[in-house]
Amino acid sequence: MKTTSLRTTSVLKMLLERTAAHTGSSVSAVIKAATRGIVRGRTVIPRKITKEYYTSGPEIIPVKNLRIPAIPPEDYRKQLALRCLEELDKPSPELPVFPQREGIDYVVKESDDED
Repeated sequence: MKTTSLRTTSVLKMLLERTAAHTGSSVSAVIKAATRGIVRGRTVIPRKITKEYYTSGPEIIPVKNLRIPAIPPEDYRKQLALRCLEELDKPSPELPVFPQREGIDYVVKESDDED
């Protein structure tokens, strides 16, 4: 497995971490999903964002099996930030709740009462 290092600012790294927490996934999964969207040409809502989101910075995020598209690094990081901001605008997915607990057998009794 090849590991790619993504150089970001701390602002973009925090945005990626917030997005990962919001979606219930890892930072790597967020980066890979956003990259797939970029490669497939998925559009995002254009917004004005500061340079802190898309300039190179001191933070390095290692991601396994990531192929960064052949676009300028600033454009890639800008698309990454826009996709994260778009995802944060959506409500968090809720985990399903099951009333039964694991390891407990439930017996359903039928009633003999006739109405």
